[in-house]
Amino acid sequence: MKAQVWQILENTVRALRPDIPESAIPSDEAVSVSRLATRERAFLAEASAVAGDVFDVALPILLDGYGDCRGAEVASALHRAVLGRFENASAACLEALLEKTESMAVASRRRLAHDLHDRIAHGIGVGIQGIELAELRLARGTGSVTDGLARAATSLTEVLDMVRELASTLRESLDGRSLVDALDHYLSSVAPPGIRFRVVAHGDLATVPRHVAEEVHLVLREAARNVLLHAEGATSLLVTVTVTEGELRACVIDDGPGLPDAQTLGADSGGLSSIRERTRELGGSVRVSTAPGQGVHLAVSVPLRMAAAS
Repeated sequence: MKAQVWQILENTVRALRPDIPESAIPSDEAVSVSRLATRERAFLAEASAVAGDVFDVALPILLDGYGDCRGAEVASALHRAVLGRFENASAACLEALLEKTESMAVASRRRLAHDLHDRIAHGIGVGIQGIELAELRLARGTGSVTDGLARAATSLTEVLDMVRELASTLRESLDGRSLVDALDHYLSSVAPPGIRFRVVAHGDLATVPRHVAEEVHLVLREAARNVLLHAEGATSLLVTVTVTEGELRACVIDDGPGLPDAQTLGADSGGLSSIRERTRELGGSVRVSTAPGQGVHLAVSVPLRMAAAS
């Protein structure tokens, strides 16, 4: 930030006096940025406030060094320099955000294609095989067709459930509900009878910015979905969301078999990389604890101030 202020000073001085020698330009030692330090990581959320602080820091330096210029002239030149600098920075930040958004959209499309191919197409294929087996037995008059048709019915029913789940995923995340209500609704619609689940909240969820709640909902839903798909033998699933001043913490805990190899946590195991990517975009972190036979404990932490600025 200090370098940014010094650059604005240089641009302003050159606008006031185009022929000024390099030695006459204030050095960066003249810049006191103590009041700017607290805003350095909140540029996007407080850009106008940061610009105002930069103006307030730079103006006295310029008036002190170039008192022969009219105050209005100095202020006008500084104003243009500040705006020019912040416009360029804002454009760069916007481009970076657009690139991140596109990257996440591509990842979502790939995940959808993966689910369509590996889960839905496979289930339809199994159903078709069951029907073909029944047709073959019926044509040959050998054996009962009941097993083949029952297998087909079971597989196609599972496919229907998968399609409904995907449709729910593609709809608006919270759909007007609170974060906890949306998670409870999702689990109520997809959790099998053999798994008991609870969604517990602590703190004031209303203080969480909506776009943060949307992303956290997707993260926790993906984590819960991993449990339902991969934690064979799991009987319980607990989701907790805790909001404190400046931070949101959430956990997804199951009593399944756990993961046998901690190294697999670095791969895209059941969408873990998607969970980490979404959390990272909010300035947060993900921690996974697991051991064979002891289930999986996934913890998410998001700093709300930084997330609100992203």
